[in-house]
Amino acid sequence: MDGQVYGNGIIALDKAALNHFHLNLEKINLANLWKTLYNKPAGLQGIISGNLEAQGQDVQLKNWQIAADLMLTQLVYKNQPLPDIKSRFNLNSGLTEFEFIQKNSKISIKSEIWENNIAGDISGEISTQIMQLK
Repeated sequence: MDGQVYGNGIIALDKAALNHFHLNLEKINLANLWKTLYNKPAGLQGIISGNLEAQGQDVQLKNWQIAADLMLTQLVYKNQPLPDIKSRFNLNSGLTEFEFIQKNSKISIKSEIWENNIAGDISGEISTQIMQLK
């Protein structure tokens, strides 16, 4: 269960060209990925799945639309099972939204991108039990 990574797209250097690409992760084994990248065992085990869709013109993010979803499931840290994690990111016309959800906890960030500035709000809901990791 090492999973798959695939994608496609077009990225042009011409400012007038519309760039677009898609990337998909399916059931990537986190422990195997960590071992491949760092040549040592991972303390965290689990499965990563997600996708990224993006399209836009030129290099300014405010001119892009980006949507990304990422899920970490079957998480285990030092033999301690952990709740699944979901995250979502959207950028459309300079407005961004990011959500991070794990069981009863949620963090939301909304912002706006101008020329070289980012401004926004951060909010969160945390309703969770504290658990001790061994």
